[in-house]
Amino acid sequence: MTSSDKLLPINNNNNAKLQSIDTDIPQTVTTQSKTSSSHRSTRKFTWIRYAVIITVSIMIGFVISTIIHTRNQINTITTTEISEQNHSSTDIPLNKIWNQHGSIIAGGNGKGNGSNQLSAPSGICVDTDDQTVYIADTGNDRIIKWEYNATYGKVVAGGNRKGNQIDQLNGPKVVIIDKNDDSLVICDYGNKRIVRWPRENGAVGQTIIDDISCTGLAIDNNGDLYVSDDKYHTVRRWKKGEINGTIVAGKNGQGVDLNQLNSPNTIFVDQNYSIYVSDTRNNRVMKWMKSAAEGIVVAGRYDKENDLAELSSPVGMTVDHFGNIYVVDARNRRIMYWSPYATEGKIAVAANEKEAHSKHLSNPFGLALDRQYNLYVSDFWNDRVQKFCIVSDGN
Repeated sequence: MTSSDKLLPINNNNNAKLQSIDTDIPQTVTTQSKTSSSHRSTRKFTWIRYAVIITVSIMIGFVISTIIHTRNQINTITTTEISEQNHSSTDIPLNKIWNQHGSIIAGGNGKGNGSNQLSAPSGICVDTDDQTVYIADTGNDRIIKWEYNATYGKVVAGGNRKGNQIDQLNGPKVVIIDKNDDSLVICDYGNKRIVRWPRENGAVGQTIIDDISCTGLAIDNNGDLYVSDDKYHTVRRWKKGEINGTIVAGKNGQGVDLNQLNSPNTIFVDQNYSIYVSDTRNNRVMKWMKSAAEGIVVAGRYDKENDLAELSSPVGMTVDHFGNIYVVDARNRRIMYWSPYATEGKIAVAANEKEAHSKHLSNPFGLALDRQYNLYVSDFWNDRVQKFCIVSDGN
């Protein structure tokens, strides 16, 4: 054996080291892999946890919002129901009774043009905010206002003798309040015109409609003006800016049919734009629904067996927010009221004598109603305005 053929001695320690190195390499790789996998799992779990927390938070917020909204709706419904119940139980007047002895609230000191006198008062209206009464003092060619409990009135339009100038009136028949611009709108009957007069400190009026035989006025929720005309037996509506107006009741001339009127007088427009008309010479009150071609009779019909069903020359008229109709039954010298769909009326105030007693009326004309359902009546020939207080609403 040559020296080159001699075997080198095997060092067991070196071999062990090699084996140890070989063994440690896969272990290190495996450990690193496990660590990385564990880190990824931890991150994944963290994101899942965040996602769950966010989702749960959103769901909780939605549930809370829904509960609050539902609770508010329930509270609103409950409040509305309670309000309606209270309104129904305290406000709806049934079997109303008025004191048959009126109290004089304006005039009553003989015919004259003094501040405590009236002359043939006709149309009246009441400012329900403060119970001030505005009176068309026809015989004195003026509009006079009487504040609550006042002993004398204040001239607010006309009063400068009969005439057709801008500071004069000629036999005014009707006055209403337009709160949209704090003015009075007046049927200046003798001058065949409608004038607007500032409610406070108004020195002169403004003619807004000319050449019309006006006997009734009303204003709807939109501020549109309605005018009854006893010459053409119509009711017209004037929207702001219109010149000629539009006929909304009585397009077919004078007559007794449901699409006709005969000397229409006082008018009233409700919240649904239905028009109520005192159809004086037809002895009835008509109701024309919005855009209707004809009206329906809501008060007054011929019935020789029942005088409560009849009217004779109805003039002043108004309607409350329940649809009850109050009307001056002039020739019968009484005030009637009719509930919706009634076939006969009820007597609110009966005055069978013409004398100036507090229980008597002589040619009653204008009619107004305040928030407490007290009735105001212009007593034409007695030169005064009387108030008949409600004493019972049937509850």
